[in-house]
Amino acid sequence: MVMLSRSRSRRVRSRSDDGSVVLEFVVITMGILVPLLYVALAVMHATGAAMATAQAARSAARAFSDAATPTQGVHRARAAAQLAFVDHGLVLPGDALRLSCRGTCLAPGSRVSVDIDWRVPLPMPLPIVGNAITIPLHAHQDLQIDDLRGDAT
Repeated sequence: MVMLSRSRSRRVRSRSDDGSVVLEFVVITMGILVPLLYVALAVMHATGAAMATAQAARSAARAFSDAATPTQGVHRARAAAQLAFVDHGLVLPGDALRLSCRGTCLAPGSRVSVDIDWRVPLPMPLPIVGNAITIPLHAHQDLQIDDLRGDAT
């Protein structure tokens, strides 16, 4: 008979814990996993944007160096940078691309420099701070115009 009363007291104690596993799971999921998932998404988004920025600077410098005139070079560089951003699902801000030449632009041996500066917003706005959080990104590419270019300028 003693055995019966012990099993009855165990049943009474176990009934008081009913549902606590589900509650603990929900609290842990919402409190730890969801913010961790958001941080992982933000890091992946920023990494993709950094790769797009570097690719855009490299492509813009190459496109500029292959142009016949500096005006054509600017148009080609902007198109190449925009295409690099589109490849990563982003839009190149209008004022992010800067081109400069050392020496006569597109003359053999001169150098072209491409700088891209912009701020990538986090992928989803946070309810507390809105979408005010951005990450600054910069890419620089310096390219010498080929000495064997000839008189393409």
